[in-house]
Amino acid sequence: MTKSLIISGFAGVGKSALAQKYPNIIDLESSDFKWIYKNNIIKEMNKEKRKGITERTQNPLWPLNYIKEIMTKATKYDIVLISQSENVRDCLKENGCEYFVCFPTKQCKREFIDRYIARGNNEAFISKISTNFDNWIDDLEAEERKIKIQSGEYLEDVLIRYGMI
Repeated sequence: MTKSLIISGFAGVGKSALAQKYPNIIDLESSDFKWIYKNNIIKEMNKEKRKGITERTQNPLWPLNYIKEIMTKATKYDIVLISQSENVRDCLKENGCEYFVCFPTKQCKREFIDRYIARGNNEAFISKISTNFDNWIDDLEAEERKIKIQSGEYLEDVLIRYGMI
């Protein structure tokens, strides 16, 4: 692959599992760049359990620190998986960086809520996604380059189907 593929993936599409399986793919977890945790116990928690915890402050370097790391990793990996953050996507657009958004269809809402429960996300995280799910999907539908996840699918399934991995 001559150019790295950047995929902004919705929570639960399988970014982490995909990166664990393929050495040429990295899941660049945004929380390591966005938040400063004052409590070391929280900082060392499993990332899925840490999502939604409010005992944190936003890193003043966000999102530029994350964009810089995305660009660095894009020179080293075939696929860079990133967060679904709108301000990150806006920064990528402003800098002329192409990316895909990957998200589930609205019909998958319950399935995705179940994925968050199974992987150990806390109630605050699950509630936030549940409340905003339909609006976020509507926003993602407006994006130019899309990868839609159907019921029972993960990002890996779609990438294999289209010969991207």
